[in-house]
Amino acid sequence: MKIKESLITRIDLEKLDDILKEGKEEFKEKEKKVEITFNGYDAEIVKSISYVVNDRFIDENKEKLIKLGVLK
Repeated sequence: MKIKESLITRIDLEKLDDILKEGKEEFKEKEKKVEITFNGYDAEIVKSISYVVNDRFIDENKEKLIKLGVLK
């Protein structure tokens, strides 16, 4: 799904990036992934969360995005 052209100019992706890096905010429409590797002695667990910023993401998080100044 592609973001509507009018929304591209209304979203501050750099600000959203900073907010996500801080890790203080949770958003809906995320994908969680956990990878575990074990070499016989050590286990490495890598957890990642990814977001696809599209119309659905914006609709689900609209109030929060406006409050945080990401969506104008």
